[in-house]
Amino acid sequence: KGYTMGFESYQTSLRMNALDILKEKGRPETVSKLLELMKHENEGVKKASVEILGDFGGKTVVKDIGKLLADEDHRVRRSAAITLGKIKSKGSVEELTKVVKTDEQASVRLKAILALGKMGEYAPIPLLTDILRNGQTNFDKASAATALGKLKDKSTLKPLLEELEKMKSGIIEKINSLVKKTQEKPKEKEIKKKKKKPMHPIEGEDNKSYE
Repeated sequence: KGYTMGFESYQTSLRMNALDILKEKGRPETVSKLLELMKHENEGVKKASVEILGDFGGKTVVKDIGKLLADEDHRVRRSAAITLGKIKSKGSVEELTKVVKTDEQASVRLKAILALGKMGEYAPIPLLTDILRNGQTNFDKASAATALGKLKDKSTLKPLLEELEKMKSGIIEKINSLVKKTQEKPKEKEIKKKKKKPMHPIEGEDNKSYE
């Protein structure tokens, strides 16, 4: 119970103490306890357990971590994607690909894209290339560029260079547009003279001329 409560704490020192307790118990028991904590009702506990499970469980826990990619809490899903990226298992590529295509939370998609970039020969290069060119957001595209760059595969060089040229062209266009605006002469504002309305004599007084 001690380390479970530690994981639930908002204090970093208590969470670290909980981790130290699990480390002292040894690898087999640590993995077993972390797998148990991954099913905890508290999102913070699940998040903490999945983040450190990758350091102890290795590829044997990929399937268990993969289940958390469908968790209701986006922070848990994000942590699961990060951990799967650390483990670099071929078995997680399919589930990470599904996350990239379907998850509505941008932060989860970005971590899944980056995780795929750590899969080496198992990485889905066509998918990452498509995101680079047609991603939902610029953040998706940037993450795909980072992922492709980490793969160091010759086939990724062409699409990366093409996107770089597009970015350069876009920046140059914006600069030219700004320069053009600064060179334009400001239009003289037409000042409309307001006609003075004639003042009327006050009621009850004789008519006088008002200048």
